[in-house]
Amino acid sequence: MNILEENFLRSVILLDFITKKIERKFRKLKISGSEFAKIHPAYIELNISFYHMVIFQARKLYEAKIYDGLSNDEWLKLKSFREEIAHAKEPKSQSLYVIGDVNNDLIPIFNKLSKSIYLKYDLDNNEDYNNFVEKYIKDLNDL
Repeated sequence: MNILEENFLRSVILLDFITKKIERKFRKLKISGSEFAKIHPAYIELNISFYHMVIFQARKLYEAKIYDGLSNDEWLKLKSFREEIAHAKEPKSQSLYVIGDVNNDLIPIFNKLSKSIYLKYDLDNNEDYNNFVEKYIKDLNDL
């Protein structure tokens, strides 16, 4: 596996970890999303930053001509997300819900690309990789 693919998978692990941690906190508080954002604005910004990171890592794969796993339309969608993040003219356009719906646009693309890399390198059956992921997540939990 090349370093760009590793970086993409690591960014997805980080995004998944932080999203789940924030979601647990949100569910525990039993308040609305807007109230949660007012009480914990840093959590929201952190989560958005991780989405941005995964978009950038995925786009690096495309720019390196590692096209595995996604259709041309999906790559172009990621390109438009990256361009909006990098070149937004208005602050409100930095909202992920303005650039794309997380559940309908981003997560399916991230999952499809991750699955392609996993299948390409048979990572589900790669003991070294699985040990690395386990250690990586343990390190995150120990922060």
